[in-house]
Amino acid sequence: MNISYLGPKGSFTQIALINYFGEGSNQISKRTISGVFDSVEEEDADFGIVPIENSFEGSVNNTHDLLMSSDLLIYDEIQLRIHQCLIAKTSDINQIEKIYSHPQSFAQCQSWLKENLPNAEQIPVFSNSEGAETVLKTNEGCIGSKTLTELYGLSLVKENIEDSKEELIPLEDNKFKSERLKIIYELKISIERDLKNFVFGQDKAIEEL
Repeated sequence: MNISYLGPKGSFTQIALINYFGEGSNQISKRTISGVFDSVEEEDADFGIVPIENSFEGSVNNTHDLLMSSDLLIYDEIQLRIHQCLIAKTSDINQIEKIYSHPQSFAQCQSWLKENLPNAEQIPVFSNSEGAETVLKTNEGCIGSKTLTELYGLSLVKENIEDSKEELIPLEDNKFKSERLKIIYELKISIERDLKNFVFGQDKAIEEL
């Protein structure tokens, strides 16, 4: 089974993919959310995984816009609690003078950064994985998932630096306040009527958010 996701490797979307489909699927990394949509529409992938909302920053507008303009419909939801980490060549936080991160991760960690690294230069990059690739010197660090330490041979300086530390809280529909990612798929003529109704129900629910 081919699964496309918003990459690069080590992204939270890839972590969600592995949690849902396991390690056995063929994972196709895409640089943009629209690239994930395109891969499913062109039948290069059976499913695609994209972020749609997180509890700190809100909706991912690009995903919502593409869902509205595409024939693709939502198949299922993955809920993933996001834990941001400070990662670097060094394990000594006092040596870090530059930090690379996706702007959304900077926003999720602003209070912690202000308290612990107030003088560090914050350099936005396209993704946290790109930030990890950019870290070459001992005075550089990045923000991202713990997985990035294994992929890029970096040290884990500090775990759980995100500002929002609340536990997962049940909402009215018994779902949890967490990073929410959606699986989208192409509606095919061969899908049975009951499944069509289920998917349309999911699609309607998203439009009402």
